[in-house]
Amino acid sequence: MEIDHFTIAKIIAASMAKTLTQEDKEWLNTWLNESPANKQLYHRIARNETRLQKREKYNSFDLHSGWNNCLRKRVHSVRKHFWLQCARYAAVLLIVVGTVFYFMQHKGSPTHEEPEIVVGAPGTSKAQLVLSTGQIVDLEAVEGDIEAGTGQSVIRNSNRLLSYQEAQEKTTAELIYNEIRVPRGGEYRLELSDGTQIYLNSETRLRFPVRFTGASREVELEGEAYFHVTKDKGKPFIVHTANYEVKVLGTQFNISSYVDNSWNRTTLVEGLVAIRANKASKELLLNPNEQFAYNAATGETQVTTVDVSYSTAWKDGKFRFRDDRLDDLMQVIGRWYDVEMEYADEEVKGLRFSFNLNRYDTIDPIIRIFQQNGKINIEKEGRTLKIKQVR
Repeated sequence: MEIDHFTIAKIIAASMAKTLTQEDKEWLNTWLNESPANKQLYHRIARNETRLQKREKYNSFDLHSGWNNCLRKRVHSVRKHFWLQCARYAAVLLIVVGTVFYFMQHKGSPTHEEPEIVVGAPGTSKAQLVLSTGQIVDLEAVEGDIEAGTGQSVIRNSNRLLSYQEAQEKTTAELIYNEIRVPRGGEYRLELSDGTQIYLNSETRLRFPVRFTGASREVELEGEAYFHVTKDKGKPFIVHTANYEVKVLGTQFNISSYVDNSWNRTTLVEGLVAIRANKASKELLLNPNEQFAYNAATGETQVTTVDVSYSTAWKDGKFRFRDDRLDDLMQVIGRWYDVEMEYADEEVKGLRFSFNLNRYDTIDPIIRIFQQNGKINIEKEGRTLKIKQVR
């Protein structure tokens, strides 16, 4: 493809402003797949533009003026919408044009530029899709329809949502599996072919059929996910984890099943689920506001009544901890911010903390809360947090 710097900038800007035409999407995907350099340039611009937007929005918000603006919008909404869209696109275009020309003309190929690393920056929407053919698709780089070659479903990646829809003409009834992998410092959303909505947390893997063809709908989970299952009395929905399975007809629940966690937990928000631990003789029924916990080391199980908002806060952009062990909550923080922990001694891991914070802020406010508490001291050294108890 012949490179025209202004055309590249214009289409990347349209992608940032969500104004891409179908033709533009096809052009962008072709250009991205031409070389790693193109993907690196796109990711650099996308990361910087998103970070600037969030920071400016957070810093500039004023409650009083925001309310007055809402009232005025009732009168001028149509006219303002048009000009705001134009201004949004123009601003993004200026940023992108400058970036593209800088890296392509002054710095040469972007492959020579070291990727920007911001230690303690919050996670973003990113994931990989593994097709049945073994092909790996970078969902952060590809927008629009994804060709899977199965003839069973239409796969679309748009606005940080990967969705599956059954094809009008199915060529086969066999179960064909795909897998979505969310890395550390990532999250993603998935809609299965039956309409089930799934939020995927950092360091999570989900294996699922592109189309449900049997008497049940079964998926495999490692990590953490929030499920909003579409009701289908004829086809129960079953989530398999390493230690137990969760069976539902239509409900909302959260599963945290990381292999490096001592306890795996399923928290029911709405509906009714049946849980069967590995090698268990009978199912256990879970009601709303109840949590099932399984200790992988001992096989111990517990069912307790809980405030479900603490288990589901992550999907709503929050950190919520209440009297949690430092070691447990630091596992959550480490996955999201892609940092490692180094403890001065084992005793400090058992200290307990509570706090509520914005998940999309940097790690610095969290560190300040710990410091102000007076129990521990934290030093950042690269991607490592060195933690010691204050005596």
